Amino acid sequence: MLIRVQYDDESFGMVDDTILETMISRDIIVGFQRSSGWVRIGRDEVRAPRVERRRSGALINIYV
Repeated sequence: MLIRVQYDDESFGMVDDTILETMISRDIIVGFQRSSGWVRIGRDEVRAPRVERRRSGALINIYV
């Protein structure tokens, strides 16, 4: 899926969502657009905190 981004030179472009995280970590972009609006790197929260969905002590069947 393509995501609209704003580069650090204030230009805009579209990038594949698979490279968005890399672009954020390398400070290539200053923001990107979600369905809910623009996200500004360093000002808005980029990702929600991860919630562990497994209960403590749960066994995982790796042979499924």
